[in-house]
Amino acid sequence: MKQLPLFLLTLTVAYLTSCNTVVSPQTDTTGLWPAGKYFEEDNHVRYGFINRKGEFIIEPQYGYASSFSGGYAVVYDESDKRYHYIDANGNRQNFSSEYPPDLFYYGFAKVPVESSDTRYYGFIDVNFNYALDDASGLTSISDHMTRDGYIWAYFGVNQNTNSTQYGYLHADKNQIVQNAIDVEHSTYLFAADFIDGYAVTATDKGFGIINTKYEVILEYSLDNGMLQNIGYGLFAYRQAADLNSALRIARTPHSTPVTKIINAQGNIIADNINYNYIEPFMEGEQLTLFCNSSDSKYGYINKSGREVIKALYDYAENFSEGYAFIGYYSGEDYSIAMIDKNGKTILNLGNEFEIISYVHNGLFLTFGYDEQLGEVYSYKDLKGNVIYSWRNEDIPLPCAPRRFSLGNGARPVKHYALGGC
Repeated sequence: MKQLPLFLLTLTVAYLTSCNTVVSPQTDTTGLWPAGKYFEEDNHVRYGFINRKGEFIIEPQYGYASSFSGGYAVVYDESDKRYHYIDANGNRQNFSSEYPPDLFYYGFAKVPVESSDTRYYGFIDVNFNYALDDASGLTSISDHMTRDGYIWAYFGVNQNTNSTQYGYLHADKNQIVQNAIDVEHSTYLFAADFIDGYAVTATDKGFGIINTKYEVILEYSLDNGMLQNIGYGLFAYRQAADLNSALRIARTPHSTPVTKIINAQGNIIADNINYNYIEPFMEGEQLTLFCNSSDSKYGYINKSGREVIKALYDYAENFSEGYAFIGYYSGEDYSIAMIDKNGKTILNLGNEFEIISYVHNGLFLTFGYDEQLGEVYSYKDLKGNVIYSWRNEDIPLPCAPRRFSLGNGARPVKHYALGGC
């Protein structure tokens, strides 16, 4: 989504229950939302957690609070200046860090491992035991696990060639697969996260598609241009002159238009299109967002790659829980509304608010202006009723609520955090 200012942060979420039942990263069963309270005596907002009635269940006491995922949220304690995991009762868990850890995603979370020499990342399970605690050789690790084989994409530097190469991790087996550090194994020139059983990778032959067994489903070829996995076995195709061009486009995909959509076998699903980009489907949703290259208008396609809501909007968000936010501009004025999957307007929000969060368990967070309170954040339900509001403190925008973004071509998630700088 572009146009309106939104606040993004790279974090992620989800979990695996003790009976190995996979729970969506979008699922939060606590019935709690992070919320702030303004304290006039020191002109400061502290954060806790409210229920559906707008009542604080965990009192506001933190400088930062994330939404819950896998039964835990991340908070920042200003007294000890460390980040902690808490459960739905506000109990601290057996982990803390000077730096913010990620939320749980299918039973694991990426966390900073503090060292006297350097800071690197490891992974903990829901019992707060390290599943992988020696990731110091990895330059970067994707911020989450995927449902498909519990795999992270990452990249590291091959010490022999001093080149960046990509691969995957299996935390459940405590082993590295396609390890960029272990040169005895093959590596990829590019690797994106798995979505719905497939991942886009690249070798010196071009881009291709693999499954969770690392079997090649679509042969590597320069004819594949640059591919982006958008979910449900669909892939956005961007034309590239050569391999170097395709790898460059992979780093900055919005610089090159999407001209067709293919499936994992390479069959064309939609042709003669010209999209600036397509956002991956949010998990469980039937529609996803695209942006026209010609006029920068937003619309939505379905799982068949067909445009079902035409590109009419100047501003748009992806669907979450069956609803999306769209908007129109007229000069310096704008108007925002909520639509359903048929494109029908469910709720008009006018021009008083910025939308801070996706619809999250039936509520969404807005930022606006109140004549008595000034700048306020408000939770609203799907009818537009205010559930809870709090006054904003006089702090710079980087400390405002922010979205979680997976990055690396992964599907979006609807979790977010409040506070922090």
